[in-house]
Amino acid sequence: MQNYQQIFVIYFTLLFAQTSFGQFAFQDISATVGTMEQGGQNIGISFCDYNNDNLEDFYVVYRTGPNHFYKNQGNGVFTEIAQELGLNFRGNSRTAVWGDLNNDGFEDVYIGNMNEADVLYFNNGDDTFTDITAIAGIENDSRVFSANMVDVNQDGWLDIYVSNSNSDNVLYLNNGEKNPSFTNYTTAAGLKDTRHCMGVVFFDMDNDGDEDLYVTHDANIPNTLYQNDGTGHFTEMGQAAGVAYRGFGMGVDAGDLDNDGLLDLYVTNLYANVLYINQGDGTFLDFTDISKVGDVGMGWGASIFDFDNDGLNDIYVGNDSYFYPLPNLLYENKGNYKFSSMDTAAVVSSMQGTYGVATGDLNNDGIQDLALANIGSKDNTQILKNELDAGYWIGFKLTGTESNHSAIGTRIEIRDNRGDLHVDQVTAGNGYAGQNSKRIHFGFGNVAAIKSIKIIWPSGLVQEIDGLDLGQYYSVVEGQTPTVLAFGMTTSAPEILANDFDISVFPNPTSRFLRVDLPADLRSGVSVRMVNSVGQVVYHRVNFQGPQLEIDLDRLTGSFEVLIEGDGVLVGRRVLVF
Repeated sequence: MQNYQQIFVIYFTLLFAQTSFGQFAFQDISATVGTMEQGGQNIGISFCDYNNDNLEDFYVVYRTGPNHFYKNQGNGVFTEIAQELGLNFRGNSRTAVWGDLNNDGFEDVYIGNMNEADVLYFNNGDDTFTDITAIAGIENDSRVFSANMVDVNQDGWLDIYVSNSNSDNVLYLNNGEKNPSFTNYTTAAGLKDTRHCMGVVFFDMDNDGDEDLYVTHDANIPNTLYQNDGTGHFTEMGQAAGVAYRGFGMGVDAGDLDNDGLLDLYVTNLYANVLYINQGDGTFLDFTDISKVGDVGMGWGASIFDFDNDGLNDIYVGNDSYFYPLPNLLYENKGNYKFSSMDTAAVVSSMQGTYGVATGDLNNDGIQDLALANIGSKDNTQILKNELDAGYWIGFKLTGTESNHSAIGTRIEIRDNRGDLHVDQVTAGNGYAGQNSKRIHFGFGNVAAIKSIKIIWPSGLVQEIDGLDLGQYYSVVEGQTPTVLAFGMTTSAPEILANDFDISVFPNPTSRFLRVDLPADLRSGVSVRMVNSVGQVVYHRVNFQGPQLEIDLDRLTGSFEVLIEGDGVLVGRRVLVF
């Protein structure tokens, strides 16, 4: 093996999840991450994992470009590499959405632009992307405000939906080829809409296994709800369902806000926002006044997520505070349709003119962070690290086989030991110009165990799972047994594991001091890290030289997996017990 820098990583699984709760806190780590760039008017932000290392990366689009891509290196380090990847598109970009369009295991990206041609980049799987817009049949050059990926006809291939203003929205149906190509299927699908379309979300409103569609409209035009018949043909039913809000709609997200197994809708507007609670009979009720979530700022991005792991989904709203001087708001779900807005002096109450909002776990610590694309005078992307000492949780990275590889449209249902139901669904595109992590995350508060897990795949497969511990992220391939998610390694690493390098950890079991003996080929330029099962770095030593390393592991308990990675390949592993 060549003398490249080797990375020695120790993962461990905590025996017991945390049960204490600390004070609510987000920390703005934008300066540390390196997103304090000036100018460009960043407007959209999307999470992805472009290289399958199980670390959340993110892409930021700009009105005046070039777009930026931040690669997650782990340990809180991000590197801007858009130019190296070939993703530094310079134009009037408004949104971007990620998903695996040809089921090759790597996420591709669609970039929606304003009054110029949209762009589709194919992920080559080698840290490069190729512009395939023309050969793929993408011809949209309108005023784009939203883009989503979804499998509308459940054929196992992701389609693309583009929301335009004052010109036809477009549904690009995937032709199902190794080299992605698409057919404009808008009219045939019943989705022709030439009005002031803005934010869009696909969600299964009626739990029938297919993706329905909600579209917001600006200019006092009623919003629309389209019901999917399962074959990719839609019927508009917004008025009958009670969600044809007429106003200045901007963004929308879907999530279960009352733990009844039905996905609800939160819609942002210029003036009052709206909360619609799903009744399960094809109708929704307006709970805005009851829940007190009708923020009257100029709302754009929105995300429904459980920021405090208490088992109740909360709501985050991004406001353009430069148009109307009100801050972003985080509404904490108190249960029984009651919400309270967090302190407007807190860091989440940004006054930097937020448009795009994305949520996900950027440091794999089991709590959800926030990423904001701001268009105000500072023109920076805010990364808000969640530092709450939160409750029990579990998370899943899903991979489709019969279903689309990105598992978009997959639904997870969990019943906890208290009997409460928790439901979420994988989506690609939400709010306004945002894309949340495709990992599914559930909080449970002080409930320390779960009764059942059911995964409902777009293919129709219903997979029931039991025996999983809380406080872990799991990788689930469609129809296969879950495995604990390993961070910083490609998903293919376990398949090419080679035990050619004999590492020794002593004593094992151990109580405090750990001695690691490295073979001759791994003794030069070794970077040593200890990372717990949720990605927190508890030990780090750079450029270790020598055959033997001693580590003081005082106050740690649990079981560990010791792994060595070199050149992106897992080459050895050992189990360590305390």
